[in-house]
Amino acid sequence: MRQNSKIKNTKLSDNVNNIKQKLKEIITDRNLYLFLLITIIFFGMFIKLEYALDTYCVFAGDTKDYCMHFLYSGRPISALFLAITRLLGFGPNGIYLTSFIIAIISTVASMYILFNTIKKDLKNELIGKIISILIVLNIFSIELYLFLEKGIMMLSVLFCVLAFKQFVNYLKKEKTKYIVYTFIFMIFANFSYQGTVGLFVALACVYIAYIVKNNNNLKIFIKNNILAAICYGIPALINYLIIKFIFNNARVNSAFDIVQSIKLILYNSFTMVIQTYSLIPKYVFLITLCIMLLFLVITIFTKKENGKNKAILVLKVIYIILATYVVTVLPQILQSTDSIWFAPRSTYTFASLIGIMALYTFLLQGDSKKRIMIYTSVIVLVLYLAFQYVGFMKIERNRYIINYIDYYNAMQIQEKVYNYEKSTGNIITKVAIYEQDGSSKIYPDLYTSGDINYKATMAEWSRIDYLGYYLERKLNYTETDENIYNEYFKNKNWSIFDTDQVVLIGDTLHFYLY
Repeated sequence: MRQNSKIKNTKLSDNVNNIKQKLKEIITDRNLYLFLLITIIFFGMFIKLEYALDTYCVFAGDTKDYCMHFLYSGRPISALFLAITRLLGFGPNGIYLTSFIIAIISTVASMYILFNTIKKDLKNELIGKIISILIVLNIFSIELYLFLEKGIMMLSVLFCVLAFKQFVNYLKKEKTKYIVYTFIFMIFANFSYQGTVGLFVALACVYIAYIVKNNNNLKIFIKNNILAAICYGIPALINYLIIKFIFNNARVNSAFDIVQSIKLILYNSFTMVIQTYSLIPKYVFLITLCIMLLFLVITIFTKKENGKNKAILVLKVIYIILATYVVTVLPQILQSTDSIWFAPRSTYTFASLIGIMALYTFLLQGDSKKRIMIYTSVIVLVLYLAFQYVGFMKIERNRYIINYIDYYNAMQIQEKVYNYEKSTGNIITKVAIYEQDGSSKIYPDLYTSGDINYKATMAEWSRIDYLGYYLERKLNYTETDENIYNEYFKNKNWSIFDTDQVVLIGDTLHFYLY
């Protein structure tokens, strides 16, 4: 008995020492701090509390209501995050800062784990670092950082990368436990944010194509694809069924027209690839992708393979591209037709395609020392990241300008309301919204795309919480009054905010939008 106890204690001690050694290696790894620096350079500005439309709803609304909103959207981990931070008594700054820290940690961890998963197969650490940055911190990642729940959105990316790591372990070691781990991480990814889960498939397909060489059995290729599909599809299906049948979300229960849905998806796909939501200049994404595809084709046709094997490699490239595209748009076709809406956050996976193609290119090169291609690839990809950085800075700078204008307008409304209440004794509890024809959703000369950088009064669902947040009270909508409109607003055409757009009568704030 004593000997068994000693053996157990020895094993426990060895495990503890191994964990300590592993942590020491991670903490002293300069690559970790490189990825941290890159993340801060791209997203460090967001450390200061800033507001998307739904940020006002979270801070001004009831916690239970917004937790239910996350649950109705199939995102219980986001609901849990909000519930815990509110229970701990975190105010707006505390909730936001916690989410920001989780986002930074998740982004850094995603790149670091991805890099360490692929570096041995790439044979080139510099290329591995650039590819890891391009895949995780891709051009559509910016919108994930523009929402209050940025931490949980980026946590979903981390879960996808962890799932990919376990799937690669399975491909190399063929132990069932790794498939179980993959499946569990994909459950967590789906329950965090569904818009990023396709990243697992894009990465998995690269390694399925790479691991199964030309002379391997086709059955292995098919089996690995089925396992990847199970790990991706079943968690997604569970999430979908929860939304559809337990929470009865209108996005999946309204009218569905398959032909119209496909037309919308194809049209939005075209603009996604060409315009890239104006996050970077038009065609930059497509041109860079074509250059990486050219490098990939050169790599394939310079390999010492027969014609049949080269044709198989080309088919694998098509397979990876199609898989990445399909998992990007698949969640859209599962929605009701009128709910189809392409935005950077919902098409995050597709933006990783440049990094995905670079990954497959250099996996195929193996130990080959094609220095010209390596140097050219580094130049092209770094230039692409430079375009991305400039685009991100434009968005972030405009974001703070919009936030400032929203705040400045709200302070004028607040002052008018407080003076009115002090002089009359009336308390404002209701809001009536009037809109002039063609009222703008954005401020002049500022950048907007998708759901990025709209003014706080753009959406009906955010207006009342925007006003309630700054007036520090619960407000309710009430019907507009034609007499008020005729007396105060008719034939007026404001191009900038004016306090005359706010009329206070009784317990109601009448607000005319320009």
